[in-house]
Amino acid sequence: MSRRRAPEAGAVEGEELDRLCDELARIEAPFDEITRSRAEARLSAELQRQPGRGNRRALRRVAALLAVGAAAGAALTARTVVKAGRSRVAGGPEAAVRFEPYVVAPTAGAGAASVPEPLEQPASRLDVAAGWLVRASLGDAIAITLTGPARAWAERAAGSGQTVVHLDRGRLLASLEGGTGRRLQIVSPGAITDVVPDERFEADPGPDVDVDPIRQGLVSLFNGLDDYVHVVDPLVSAEVATGSMSNDLAEVAAALTHGLQHFESGRVSEALWWWQFSYLSSWGDSATRALRVLQAVLGHIRLDADSDAVAEAEFDALHP
Repeated sequence: MSRRRAPEAGAVEGEELDRLCDELARIEAPFDEITRSRAEARLSAELQRQPGRGNRRALRRVAALLAVGAAAGAALTARTVVKAGRSRVAGGPEAAVRFEPYVVAPTAGAGAASVPEPLEQPASRLDVAAGWLVRASLGDAIAITLTGPARAWAERAAGSGQTVVHLDRGRLLASLEGGTGRRLQIVSPGAITDVVPDERFEADPGPDVDVDPIRQGLVSLFNGLDDYVHVVDPLVSAEVATGSMSNDLAEVAAALTHGLQHFESGRVSEALWWWQFSYLSSWGDSATRALRVLQAVLGHIRLDADSDAVAEAEFDALHP
């Protein structure tokens, strides 16, 4: 692991950092975004109580990153395999926004290896290879963590507090210290951008996961409420058809697990392509229909009332 520290940071600061890291390592709870923020706050408060320590902000960031890297948590997650998009900053970006890496470490399961030199140097783009995690700052208020394989670049509008981080692929965790006018936007292509798989033909992911037990369990759960009527395509015609919530949700599970088989076999772009294609062609529609029916069920449960009871209530209200 490589940690870039200010030249004036001395041995006393190193001992303080080691002590805080040891204390943080004893916490067994997973480091989700809330836990990470609380840990950073605890470290910040303890460092503030120690007078005469130099370079406090660098210590806070390095110590908090060690916790985040060990847990590999990601509050903002996006995966794509498309080329970098165009600038999203109105009014033109500044000449350069540079990432300043201050922690470079191998991820869990990666073998020990020397730190790639490009990951330690300030740069306008970050290309993180598989098996590595990089924590870098963007100015005084923004810090990001990239888990490889990942690629990101950033821009900032001249005279504005808005910073835009473009994530072309990989996983990103970002933190922003609040302040007047500070804004951070994460841009990563989603369903409106075509994912291009690496191979021309889909590799065989193996036998499909059997989702029939899920379907049968949902049939029992939705007994009497499973079937519904819907408009096939409201933009084309008023044709109606019957549907089934159990079938819809089982279809969603089948599509997601099919892509997951590719992902777990290391074919990330194939998984992304499948999830995107099947979302637009099948399970996205099924999921929204099922959600609409569930909302209708809840509405009936909460709002429906016996007609006689309603008439009596109206009579009592009109004749006190």
